[in-house]
Amino acid sequence: MPDYFYRAKDLAGNVKEGILKADNEKVILERLHRLSYFPIEIREQGKASAAGRDLKAETGRKAGKKAVLNFTKKMANLLEAGIPVLKALQIVRADAGLAPVIDAVTGGLKAGKNMSSVMREFKRAFPPFYVNMVAAGEESGHLEKSFKKLADQMEKSSKITRELVTSMIYPLFMALTGALSVAVLMLLVVPKFVILYSSGGQMLPLPTRMLLSFSGFLKSYIIHFSLGAGALCAAAYYALSKEAYKYYFHRFLLRIPVPGGVLKKICLARFAGSLHTLLSGGVNLIPSLEYAAGTTGNLYFAERIKNIGDKIKEGRTLSELCAKEDICLDDFSGMLKVGEETGRMEDMLLRISEMYEGDINSAAKALISFTEPLFIVLASIIVGFIVISMLLPVFSIGEFSM
Repeated sequence: MPDYFYRAKDLAGNVKEGILKADNEKVILERLHRLSYFPIEIREQGKASAAGRDLKAETGRKAGKKAVLNFTKKMANLLEAGIPVLKALQIVRADAGLAPVIDAVTGGLKAGKNMSSVMREFKRAFPPFYVNMVAAGEESGHLEKSFKKLADQMEKSSKITRELVTSMIYPLFMALTGALSVAVLMLLVVPKFVILYSSGGQMLPLPTRMLLSFSGFLKSYIIHFSLGAGALCAAAYYALSKEAYKYYFHRFLLRIPVPGGVLKKICLARFAGSLHTLLSGGVNLIPSLEYAAGTTGNLYFAERIKNIGDKIKEGRTLSELCAKEDICLDDFSGMLKVGEETGRMEDMLLRISEMYEGDINSAAKALISFTEPLFIVLASIIVGFIVISMLLPVFSIGEFSM
Protein backbone atom coordinates (compact mmCIF):
# COMPACT_ATOMS: atom_id res chain seq x y z
CA MET A 1 0.00 0.00 0.00
CA PRO A 2 1.73 3.23 -1.14
CA ASP A 3 2.20 6.40 0.91
CA TYR A 4 0.53 9.60 -0.28
CA PHE A 5 1.57 13.12 0.63
CA TYR A 6 -1.30 15.60 0.99
CA ARG A 7 -1.61 19.32 1.51
CA ALA A 8 -5.03 20.70 2.51
CA LYS A 9 -6.81 23.49 4.38
CA ASP A 10 -9.04 23.03 7.40
CA LEU A 11 -12.22 24.98 8.16
CA ALA A 12 -10.19 27.77 9.75
CA GLY A 13 -8.08 28.17 6.63
CA ASN A 14 -4.92 26.66 8.14
CA VAL A 15 -2.72 24.59 5.83
CA LYS A 16 -2.33 20.96 6.89
CA GLU A 17 0.25 18.54 5.51
CA GLY A 18 0.79 14.87 6.14
CA ILE A 19 1.29 11.35 4.80
CA LEU A 20 -1.42 8.69 4.60
CA LYS A 21 -1.38 5.09 3.41
CA ALA A 22 -4.06 4.14 0.87
CA ASP A 23 -4.67 2.01 -2.19
CA ASN A 24 -5.30 5.04 -4.42
CA GLU A 25 -5.88 8.79 -4.43
CA LYS A 26 -9.66 8.39 -4.28
CA VAL A 27 -9.38 6.89 -0.78
CA ILE A 28 -7.23 9.84 0.30
CA LEU A 29 -9.85 12.26 -0.98
CA GLU A 30 -12.56 10.46 1.00
CA ARG A 31 -10.50 10.61 4.20
CA LEU A 32 -9.78 14.32 3.80
CA HIS A 33 -13.46 14.94 3.11
CA ARG A 34 -14.45 13.18 6.35
CA LEU A 35 -11.94 15.40 8.20
CA SER A 36 -13.57 18.51 6.61
CA TYR A 37 -10.28 19.32 4.86
CA PHE A 38 -10.10 21.18 1.53
CA PRO A 39 -7.52 19.27 -0.60
CA ILE A 40 -4.88 21.36 -2.37
CA GLU A 41 -2.40 18.71 -3.52
CA ILE A 42 -2.18 14.92 -3.41
CA ARG A 43 0.74 12.93 -4.75
CA GLU A 44 2.30 9.52 -4.23
CA GLN A 45 5.48 9.50 -2.19
CA GLY A 46 8.66 8.89 -4.16
CA LYS A 47 7.47 10.72 -7.25
CA ALA A 48 8.81 14.09 -8.29
CA SER A 49 6.90 17.13 -7.12
CA ALA A 50 6.12 18.07 -10.70
CA ALA A 51 4.30 14.80 -11.01
CA GLY A 52 2.15 15.66 -8.00
CA ARG A 53 -1.51 16.00 -8.60
CA ASP A 54 -2.74 19.58 -8.77
CA LEU A 55 -6.33 19.08 -7.71
CA LYS A 56 -7.57 22.29 -9.33
CA ALA A 57 -6.09 21.49 -12.73
CA GLU A 58 -7.14 17.85 -12.56
CA THR A 59 -10.70 18.72 -11.63
CA GLY A 60 -11.00 21.35 -14.33
CA ARG A 61 -9.73 18.91 -16.91
CA LYS A 62 -12.20 16.19 -15.91
CA ALA A 63 -15.23 18.43 -15.42
CA GLY A 64 -17.01 18.28 -18.74
CA LYS A 65 -19.81 20.57 -19.85
CA LYS A 66 -22.42 17.90 -19.19
CA ALA A 67 -21.27 17.46 -15.58
CA VAL A 68 -21.32 21.23 -14.98
CA LEU A 69 -24.78 21.49 -16.55
CA ASN A 70 -26.14 18.68 -14.35
CA PHE A 71 -24.62 20.34 -11.29
CA THR A 72 -26.17 23.68 -12.21
CA LYS A 73 -29.64 22.24 -12.83
CA LYS A 74 -29.62 20.30 -9.56
CA MET A 75 -28.46 23.33 -7.59
CA ALA A 76 -31.18 25.48 -9.16
CA ASN A 77 -33.91 22.97 -8.28
CA LEU A 78 -32.67 22.40 -4.72
CA LEU A 79 -32.20 26.10 -3.92
CA GLU A 80 -35.62 26.94 -5.37
CA ALA A 81 -37.08 24.30 -3.04
CA GLY A 82 -35.63 26.21 -0.08
CA ILE A 83 -32.79 23.81 0.76
CA PRO A 84 -29.72 25.56 2.29
CA VAL A 85 -26.64 25.90 0.10
CA LEU A 86 -24.41 23.53 2.13
CA LYS A 87 -27.10 20.87 2.23
CA ALA A 88 -27.68 21.26 -1.54
CA LEU A 89 -23.96 20.83 -2.20
CA GLN A 90 -23.93 17.69 -0.08
CA ILE A 91 -26.83 16.26 -2.10
CA VAL A 92 -25.35 16.99 -5.55
CA ARG A 93 -21.93 15.67 -4.53
CA ALA A 94 -22.99 12.27 -5.91
CA ASP A 95 -21.99 13.60 -9.34
CA ALA A 96 -18.58 11.90 -9.51
CA GLY A 97 -17.27 14.23 -12.20
CA LEU A 98 -17.48 17.25 -9.91
CA ALA A 99 -17.01 15.68 -6.47
CA PRO A 100 -13.57 17.31 -5.80
CA VAL A 101 -14.90 20.70 -6.93
CA ILE A 102 -17.95 20.40 -4.68
CA ASP A 103 -15.67 19.45 -1.79
CA ALA A 104 -13.63 22.57 -2.44
CA VAL A 105 -16.71 24.79 -2.63
CA THR A 106 -18.12 23.25 0.54
CA GLY A 107 -14.84 23.73 2.38
CA GLY A 108 -14.63 27.33 1.21
CA LEU A 109 -18.16 28.12 2.39
CA LYS A 110 -17.47 26.60 5.80
CA ALA A 111 -14.31 28.73 6.00
CA GLY A 112 -16.40 31.86 5.41
CA LYS A 113 -15.68 32.36 1.71
CA ASN A 114 -18.18 33.17 -1.02
CA MET A 115 -19.11 30.39 -3.44
CA SER A 116 -18.04 32.53 -6.41
CA SER A 117 -14.58 33.18 -4.96
CA VAL A 118 -13.94 29.45 -4.60
CA MET A 119 -15.34 28.69 -8.06
CA ARG A 120 -13.04 31.32 -9.53
CA GLU A 121 -10.10 29.04 -8.70
CA PHE A 122 -11.50 26.31 -10.99
CA LYS A 123 -11.36 28.17 -14.29
CA ARG A 124 -11.62 25.08 -16.47
CA ALA A 125 -14.85 24.01 -14.82
CA PHE A 126 -16.38 27.45 -14.22
CA PRO A 127 -15.61 30.19 -16.80
CA PRO A 128 -15.83 33.89 -15.85
CA PHE A 129 -19.37 34.05 -17.26
CA TYR A 130 -20.49 31.37 -14.79
CA VAL A 131 -18.61 32.76 -11.78
CA ASN A 132 -19.91 36.29 -12.25
CA MET A 133 -23.50 35.07 -12.48
CA VAL A 134 -23.02 33.24 -9.17
CA ALA A 135 -21.44 36.36 -7.65
CA ALA A 136 -24.41 38.46 -8.80
CA GLY A 137 -26.78 35.95 -7.20
CA GLU A 138 -24.85 36.12 -3.93
CA GLU A 139 -24.96 39.91 -3.91
CA SER A 140 -28.71 40.05 -4.65
CA GLY A 141 -29.57 37.23 -2.25
CA HIS A 142 -31.22 35.21 -5.02
CA LEU A 143 -28.64 32.55 -5.77
CA GLU A 144 -31.36 30.16 -6.93
CA LYS A 145 -32.32 32.57 -9.74
CA SER A 146 -28.71 32.79 -10.91
CA PHE A 147 -28.39 29.00 -11.08
CA LYS A 148 -31.74 28.77 -12.90
CA LYS A 149 -30.68 31.33 -15.50
CA LEU A 150 -27.30 29.65 -15.89
CA ALA A 151 -28.95 26.27 -16.41
CA ASP A 152 -31.33 27.70 -19.02
CA GLN A 153 -28.54 29.43 -20.93
CA MET A 154 -26.29 26.36 -20.85
CA GLU A 155 -29.18 24.24 -22.14
CA LYS A 156 -29.72 26.65 -25.04
CA SER A 157 -26.02 26.72 -25.91
CA SER A 158 -25.87 22.92 -25.75
CA LYS A 159 -28.94 22.70 -27.99
CA ILE A 160 -27.31 24.92 -30.63
CA THR A 161 -24.18 22.76 -30.56
CA ARG A 162 -26.21 19.55 -30.88
CA GLU A 163 -28.16 20.90 -33.85
CA LEU A 164 -24.96 21.94 -35.58
CA VAL A 165 -23.28 18.58 -34.97
CA THR A 166 -26.38 16.66 -36.04
CA SER A 167 -26.63 18.60 -39.27
CA MET A 168 -23.00 17.79 -40.11
CA ILE A 169 -22.95 14.09 -39.21
CA TYR A 170 -24.99 12.86 -42.19
CA PRO A 171 -23.13 14.87 -44.88
CA LEU A 172 -19.78 13.79 -43.44
CA PHE A 173 -20.90 10.17 -43.28
CA MET A 174 -22.07 10.27 -46.91
CA ALA A 175 -18.85 11.94 -48.05
CA LEU A 176 -16.62 9.44 -46.24
CA THR A 177 -18.67 6.47 -47.46
CA GLY A 178 -18.54 7.73 -51.04
CA ALA A 179 -14.81 8.41 -50.89
CA LEU A 180 -14.15 4.96 -49.42
CA SER A 181 -16.25 3.26 -52.11
CA VAL A 182 -14.43 5.07 -54.91
CA ALA A 183 -11.06 4.26 -53.33
CA VAL A 184 -11.93 0.56 -53.17
CA LEU A 185 -13.01 0.56 -56.83
CA MET A 186 -9.94 2.43 -58.01
CA LEU A 187 -7.39 0.48 -55.95
CA LEU A 188 -8.81 -3.04 -55.97
CA VAL A 189 -11.32 -3.48 -58.80
CA VAL A 190 -10.03 -1.34 -61.67
CA PRO A 191 -6.44 -2.77 -61.60
CA LYS A 192 -7.87 -6.22 -62.40
CA PHE A 193 -9.34 -4.81 -65.60
CA VAL A 194 -5.92 -3.42 -66.51
CA ILE A 195 -4.54 -6.98 -66.68
CA LEU A 196 -7.54 -8.13 -68.68
CA TYR A 197 -7.45 -5.35 -71.29
CA SER A 198 -3.67 -5.21 -71.64
CA SER A 199 -3.65 -8.74 -73.02
CA GLY A 200 -6.16 -7.87 -75.74
CA GLY A 201 -3.96 -5.43 -77.62
CA GLN A 202 -6.86 -3.31 -78.90
CA MET A 203 -7.15 0.46 -78.61
CA LEU A 204 -9.19 1.28 -75.55
CA PRO A 205 -11.83 4.07 -75.50
CA LEU A 206 -10.77 7.45 -74.07
CA PRO A 207 -12.86 7.23 -70.84
CA THR A 208 -11.37 3.80 -70.11
CA ARG A 209 -7.80 5.03 -70.70
CA MET A 210 -8.43 8.02 -68.44
CA LEU A 211 -9.81 5.80 -65.68
CA LEU A 212 -6.96 3.27 -65.91
CA SER A 213 -4.37 6.05 -65.86
CA PHE A 214 -5.93 7.64 -62.79
CA SER A 215 -6.14 4.25 -61.06
CA GLY A 216 -2.46 3.58 -61.73
CA PHE A 217 -1.48 7.04 -60.54
CA LEU A 218 -3.52 6.67 -57.35
CA LYS A 219 -2.11 3.22 -56.63
CA SER A 220 1.47 4.42 -57.14
CA TYR A 221 1.17 7.47 -54.91
CA ILE A 222 -1.39 6.38 -52.31
CA ILE A 223 1.30 6.28 -49.60
CA HIS A 224 2.48 9.77 -50.53
CA PHE A 225 -1.10 11.08 -50.45
CA SER A 226 -1.68 9.47 -47.04
CA LEU A 227 1.52 10.92 -45.57
CA GLY A 228 0.75 14.32 -47.05
CA ALA A 229 -2.78 14.30 -45.66
CA GLY A 230 -1.47 13.25 -42.25
CA ALA A 231 1.16 16.01 -42.27
CA LEU A 232 -1.45 18.56 -43.34
CA CYS A 233 -3.81 17.53 -40.52
CA ALA A 234 -0.96 17.68 -37.99
CA ALA A 235 0.07 21.14 -39.21
CA ALA A 236 -3.53 22.36 -39.04
CA TYR A 237 -3.93 20.95 -35.52
CA TYR A 238 -0.71 22.63 -34.39
CA ALA A 239 -1.66 25.96 -35.97
CA LEU A 240 -5.14 25.96 -34.44
CA SER A 241 -3.66 25.27 -31.02
CA LYS A 242 -2.02 28.72 -31.22
CA GLU A 243 -4.19 31.71 -30.33
CA ALA A 244 -2.84 33.88 -33.16
CA TYR A 245 -3.56 31.37 -35.94
CA LYS A 246 -6.91 30.42 -34.41
CA TYR A 247 -7.92 34.10 -34.36
CA TYR A 248 -7.38 34.50 -38.11
CA PHE A 249 -9.01 31.15 -38.85
CA HIS A 250 -12.11 32.18 -36.90
CA ARG A 251 -12.20 35.47 -38.78
CA PHE A 252 -11.98 33.60 -42.08
CA LEU A 253 -14.88 31.32 -41.08
CA LEU A 254 -17.15 34.27 -40.33
CA ARG A 255 -16.37 35.84 -43.73
CA ILE A 256 -17.26 32.81 -45.88
CA PRO A 257 -20.29 33.93 -47.94
CA VAL A 258 -22.97 31.35 -46.99
CA PRO A 259 -21.66 29.26 -44.06
CA GLY A 260 -20.24 32.41 -42.50
CA GLY A 261 -23.73 33.86 -42.17
CA VAL A 262 -24.89 30.77 -40.28
CA LEU A 263 -21.82 30.90 -38.02
CA LYS A 264 -22.55 34.56 -37.27
CA LYS A 265 -26.07 33.61 -36.20
CA ILE A 266 -24.66 30.90 -33.94
CA CYS A 267 -22.27 33.38 -32.31
CA LEU A 268 -24.97 36.06 -32.01
CA ALA A 269 -27.46 33.60 -30.52
CA ARG A 270 -24.97 32.52 -27.85
CA PHE A 271 -23.84 36.09 -27.22
CA ALA A 272 -27.37 37.49 -26.94
CA GLY A 273 -28.52 34.67 -24.66
CA SER A 274 -25.48 34.99 -22.39
CA LEU A 275 -25.74 38.77 -22.26
CA HIS A 276 -29.44 38.49 -21.36
CA THR A 277 -28.56 36.10 -18.53
CA LEU A 278 -25.84 38.38 -17.14
CA LEU A 279 -27.79 41.64 -17.38
CA SER A 280 -30.95 40.17 -15.89
CA GLY A 281 -28.78 38.73 -13.11
CA GLY A 282 -27.55 42.19 -12.14
CA VAL A 283 -24.08 42.21 -13.75
CA ASN A 284 -23.02 45.55 -15.26
CA LEU A 285 -22.97 45.98 -19.04
CA ILE A 286 -19.22 46.44 -19.60
CA PRO A 287 -18.05 43.22 -17.89
CA SER A 288 -21.13 41.41 -19.21
CA LEU A 289 -20.06 42.09 -22.80
CA GLU A 290 -16.66 40.51 -22.22
CA TYR A 291 -18.00 37.47 -20.37
CA ALA A 292 -20.81 36.90 -22.88
CA ALA A 293 -18.40 37.20 -25.81
CA GLY A 294 -16.31 34.41 -24.31
CA THR A 295 -19.23 31.98 -24.62
CA THR A 296 -19.38 32.23 -28.43
CA GLY A 297 -16.34 30.02 -29.06
CA ASN A 298 -15.02 32.40 -31.74
CA LEU A 299 -11.89 34.42 -30.89
CA TYR A 300 -12.43 37.04 -33.58
CA PHE A 301 -16.04 37.63 -32.51
CA ALA A 302 -15.00 37.91 -28.85
CA GLU A 303 -12.23 40.39 -29.68
CA ARG A 304 -14.60 42.65 -31.61
CA ILE A 305 -17.12 42.60 -28.75
CA LYS A 306 -14.38 43.54 -26.27
CA ASN A 307 -13.50 46.53 -28.48
CA ILE A 308 -17.16 47.54 -28.42
CA GLY A 309 -17.06 47.41 -24.62
CA ASP A 310 -14.09 49.80 -24.58
CA LYS A 311 -15.92 52.29 -26.83
CA ILE A 312 -19.10 52.18 -24.73
CA LYS A 313 -17.08 53.78 -21.94
CA GLU A 314 -16.87 56.85 -24.19
CA GLY A 315 -20.65 57.23 -24.01
CA ARG A 316 -21.70 55.49 -27.23
CA THR A 317 -24.57 53.01 -27.42
CA LEU A 318 -24.29 49.28 -27.97
CA SER A 319 -26.58 49.25 -31.02
CA GLU A 320 -24.65 52.09 -32.66
CA LEU A 321 -21.34 50.28 -32.27
CA CYS A 322 -22.73 46.88 -33.33
CA ALA A 323 -24.11 48.43 -36.54
CA LYS A 324 -20.54 49.27 -37.59
CA GLU A 325 -19.13 45.79 -36.93
CA ASP A 326 -18.96 43.08 -39.58
CA ILE A 327 -19.73 40.44 -36.97
CA CYS A 328 -23.24 41.79 -36.36
CA LEU A 329 -26.17 41.37 -38.73
CA ASP A 330 -28.46 44.32 -39.52
CA ASP A 331 -31.49 42.87 -37.75
CA PHE A 332 -29.39 42.27 -34.63
CA SER A 333 -28.35 45.94 -34.44
CA GLY A 334 -31.89 47.11 -35.24
CA MET A 335 -33.48 45.01 -32.50
CA LEU A 336 -30.82 46.17 -30.02
CA LYS A 337 -31.70 49.78 -30.83
CA VAL A 338 -35.38 49.12 -30.16
CA GLY A 339 -34.47 47.51 -26.83
CA GLU A 340 -32.39 50.54 -25.84
CA GLU A 341 -35.10 53.01 -26.80
CA THR A 342 -37.84 51.13 -24.94
CA GLY A 343 -35.68 50.33 -21.92
CA ARG A 344 -36.26 46.58 -22.34
CA MET A 345 -32.79 45.48 -23.38
CA GLU A 346 -32.88 42.17 -21.48
CA ASP A 347 -36.19 41.10 -23.08
CA MET A 348 -34.98 42.08 -26.54
CA LEU A 349 -31.76 40.09 -26.12
CA LEU A 350 -33.80 37.03 -25.20
CA ARG A 351 -35.96 37.48 -28.30
CA ILE A 352 -32.87 37.87 -30.48
CA SER A 353 -31.40 34.66 -29.09
CA GLU A 354 -34.64 32.74 -29.68
CA MET A 355 -34.98 34.16 -33.20
CA TYR A 356 -31.49 33.08 -34.23
CA GLU A 357 -31.94 29.68 -32.60
CA GLY A 358 -34.95 29.16 -34.84
CA ASP A 359 -32.94 30.26 -37.88
CA ILE A 360 -30.13 27.86 -36.97
CA ASN A 361 -32.56 24.97 -36.58
CA SER A 362 -34.11 25.74 -39.98
CA ALA A 363 -30.65 26.01 -41.58
CA ALA A 364 -29.63 22.64 -40.11
CA LYS A 365 -32.74 20.95 -41.50
CA ALA A 366 -32.23 22.63 -44.90
CA LEU A 367 -28.61 21.44 -44.99
CA ILE A 368 -29.66 17.84 -44.41
CA SER A 369 -32.45 18.08 -46.99
CA PHE A 370 -30.06 19.54 -49.58
CA THR A 371 -27.03 17.33 -49.04
CA GLU A 372 -28.88 14.00 -49.08
CA PRO A 373 -30.00 14.14 -52.75
CA LEU A 374 -26.78 15.95 -53.73
CA PHE A 375 -24.53 13.16 -52.45
CA ILE A 376 -26.77 10.51 -53.99
CA VAL A 377 -26.54 12.20 -57.40
CA LEU A 378 -22.76 12.71 -57.16
CA ALA A 379 -22.19 9.12 -56.04
CA SER A 380 -24.35 7.85 -58.87
CA ILE A 381 -22.43 9.91 -61.45
CA ILE A 382 -19.00 8.81 -60.21
CA VAL A 383 -19.85 5.12 -59.83
CA GLY A 384 -21.74 5.18 -63.13
CA PHE A 385 -18.73 6.67 -64.93
CA ILE A 386 -16.44 3.99 -63.49
CA VAL A 387 -18.77 1.14 -64.48
CA ILE A 388 -19.43 2.46 -68.00
CA SER A 389 -15.72 3.14 -68.58
CA MET A 390 -14.91 -0.45 -67.63
CA LEU A 391 -17.63 -1.90 -69.87
CA LEU A 392 -16.95 0.26 -72.96
CA PRO A 393 -14.14 -2.01 -74.26
CA VAL A 394 -16.49 -5.00 -73.96
CA PHE A 395 -19.10 -3.23 -76.08
CA SER A 396 -16.40 -2.17 -78.56
CA ILE A 397 -15.24 -5.79 -78.99
CA GLY A 398 -18.83 -6.90 -79.52
CA GLU A 399 -19.41 -4.29 -82.24
CA PHE A 400 -16.10 -5.18 -83.90
CA SER A 401 -17.04 -8.87 -84.02
CA MET A 402 -20.41 -8.08 -85.59
